[in-house]
Amino acid sequence: MRPSEGVVADKFLLTVFRLNDELFAQATGQGAFAIFPFAPNEFFAKVAGISMSFTRDPNGLVNGLVLHQNGNREAPKLSVSEDSGESASGAAMIEVIF
Repeated sequence: MRPSEGVVADKFLLTVFRLNDELFAQATGQGAFAIFPFAPNEFFAKVAGISMSFTRDPNGLVNGLVLHQNGNREAPKLSVSEDSGESASGAAMIEVIF
C-alpha cells in the first residue's frame, strides 16, 4: 500500500497501515485498532461496529475507501507519496480525511 490521503468530511483523518503482517486503522485522536479481511477489498474491526471497503481505479490501485459506521462515508484519495510507501518503522499506510 502506498501513502495517500482523501476527504469525506471536515478534519477527521483515518490512517490505515500495515505493520508486519497485520492491518490497523487509526482515527484522529484515537488509538489504533486491528482490521481483518472478510472479502476482497472488505475489512472489519472488532470494535465500534466498524467496517470499510477499499475502492480501486481501473488499474486495480486503491483510490479511496468507504467507511461503514453509522452510515457510509466515502473518502477518495488526495495524494500519493513518491516513495515506496514504507516508513522507518516498516509500516505502509493510506490516509483518508473525513
